[in-house]
Amino acid sequence: MFNGIKLQQENQRLKAQMTLLLQENNQLKTNVVSLEERLTESQNAQQNLLEQIKLMRHRTFGTKSEANLLQQSLFDEIGVADQTPLEPDTQTITYTRKKKGQGHRVVLAEGLEQVEIILDIDEADKKCPCCDKERSKMGEEISERLIIIPAKINVERTIRPQYVCKNPKCDENTIVIQTLPPRILPKSYASPSIIADILTKKYSEHMPLYRQQQSWKRVGVKLPRNTMCNWLMTLAKECSPLYQLLQEHAICYNILYIDETTGQVLGEPGRDNRKKSYIWAYRGGPPDQPVVYYEYQESRGAEHPMRFLKDRSYALTA
Repeated sequence: MFNGIKLQQENQRLKAQMTLLLQENNQLKTNVVSLEERLTESQNAQQNLLEQIKLMRHRTFGTKSEANLLQQSLFDEIGVADQTPLEPDTQTITYTRKKKGQGHRVVLAEGLEQVEIILDIDEADKKCPCCDKERSKMGEEISERLIIIPAKINVERTIRPQYVCKNPKCDENTIVIQTLPPRILPKSYASPSIIADILTKKYSEHMPLYRQQQSWKRVGVKLPRNTMCNWLMTLAKECSPLYQLLQEHAICYNILYIDETTGQVLGEPGRDNRKKSYIWAYRGGPPDQPVVYYEYQESRGAEHPMRFLKDRSYALTA
């Protein structure tokens, strides 16, 4: 009987120990699941950080015109796109295509002088080898291409003969010579065609003077940049009456558009190179004869358009 009691006690102790081990096992399983979830979250966070680093490198060092391949991951915060890809909606569009007609020869440029080159066959090939009769001309095949002839630069020499009376009995010793025609830049070798070319390249084709100097050098003409700059500055003073006429024409109508844009002038006396300057643009005149007047100023103060308007009043609109 004593042995039976000891066996029952031992059985109860083992059952209690088994229950405790089962509880510890369940707790360990719960901890493993929690650790796996934390590990998954850590991996996802690490992946997001790597994608953000890749995106920042792409924005900083990549080509701006390239398509951003990381846009999908930016909007896919919970990874739906990787697990359940969306099927794009399809739409069927039907249309009728017109039958392509016979192509027409493209006119390269109207009004240009045409230089024709005729490539004819040999006289011997104009006879048929079968019947020895003349072949008949049935048409022509024409192909065109643009050609350019480099600009021709000449030196214009104005020769004015001088005349004087050599009669020893004559008291008249005045030298007679033809007067020079009026020139826009006297005492310079600048012709109107050269000045027009410099102005067109600088203000229409945006070619600075130092590049024009290199262009002239390639064709064998030594034309320093400071010389061209002096020509333009002198020409600006000579054209001041035209500026006044443009200003009067711009403000003669009851509508005037005014705007300013920033610019930077280097080496301007008395000003730091980092200071902003302004180019004012005034567009006015009748609708069928509009003009645009540009004016340089060091600021965008209201006194500049007030002075330009010459006490005229206009209704302001935003």
